Amino acid sequence: MLARLGEDCIPASFCRRIRVRRDLVDPAYAYYALQDMHAAGRARQYEHQSTGISNFQMESFLDLERISRPSMPEQRRIAHILGALDDKIELNRRTSEILETAARAIFTSWFIDDVPAGGTVRGLDEVAKFLNGLALQRFPPTADGSLPVIKIAQLRSGDTRDADRASVDLPADYVVRDGDVLFSWSGSLECVLWAGGKGALNQHLFKVTSADFPKWFYYLWIHQHLADFREIAAGKATTMGHIQRHHLADAKVSVPPPGVLAAADRVLGPMTEQISARKVEARTLADIRDALLPRLLMGELHAAETGRIGPRGHP
Repeated sequence: MLARLGEDCIPASFCRRIRVRRDLVDPAYAYYALQDMHAAGRARQYEHQSTGISNFQMESFLDLERISRPSMPEQRRIAHILGALDDKIELNRRTSEILETAARAIFTSWFIDDVPAGGTVRGLDEVAKFLNGLALQRFPPTADGSLPVIKIAQLRSGDTRDADRASVDLPADYVVRDGDVLFSWSGSLECVLWAGGKGALNQHLFKVTSADFPKWFYYLWIHQHLADFREIAAGKATTMGHIQRHHLADAKVSVPPPGVLAAADRVLGPMTEQISARKVEARTLADIRDALLPRLLMGELHAAETGRIGPRGHP
C-alpha cells in the first residue's frame, strides 16, 4: 500500500519512506507513477539513482527504472489533474461519513432515546427480508459474460477489484446493485450500503430488503444491533464466528405509528440516498482516475496548462 506522508511524519518500522530528488521528479507525480506501477503488477526489486528516487527498498514490489519522467511542468500538471480527482473522492468519502453519523444520531434520538408512543415491537426479521447468498462456485462464468463475486472481502473494501467471477445467469434476487443493503452474518460482521457496482451475492452475505419499510429503517436498526451480533459471533466456538436466523428474530425493533415513520422518512430517506450517491460518485471518479493514470504517465494523453486533457501533441 502506498500513502503520501508529510515531511514531519515518521514511518513505522514495517514501512519504507521514498524520497525524491525534486530537481528530477515532482513528489506528487512520483506518488502517482508508483501507484500505476503497483496497479499494473509490473514491479520487481530495484534501486537506481538516475530515476531521482533514493532511500528506497521494497521486496519485489516496484521497478523504479520504469518510471517515465516528462518535463517538470508536465509532471506537475499530471499530478494536479489526478490530485483534483483524489480530492473530490476524499470529499465525497468524508461527506458520506458525516451524513451517516448524522443519520444515526437522528435515528437514535427518534427511535431509541425517545420511543414513539403507539408503536409496536417486532423482530428484525419481521421488518426486513434477509436473503442469503449462493455458493457461487457452482455458477462459473460462461461465454455470455460474468459478474464479480461479492464476498466479505469485497464488502469490507467496498469494491470488486480482484474479485472472483460468476455467471450472469443468476436469479435476479441474487444480483447486487448500488444502494443495496448488504450484511455479512459470519466472519467479520459488517452492514453497508453497497456502492461497488453490480455483482453476485455470495454465501455468508445477506441482501436485506423490505416491502413495507424504507431502507434507512432496517439499515439503521441492523446497525443498532450490530455490536450485539458481533459479540454473539465472537462467542462461537468455531473458526469463523457467525449469527443464526433466530438472532435476527431476537433482535427487537420499535416500529413507530405510520405518521411518525413518514415524518422520519422525509428526513432520513434523502440523507440515505445522498450517502449512497456520494459513495457511487466516488467510485466513478476513482474509475476515471485509474483509467487516466496510465495514459497520462505514458504520454498517450497530454495535460495542458489549462487543465484540460487532450491527445498527445495537442493542448
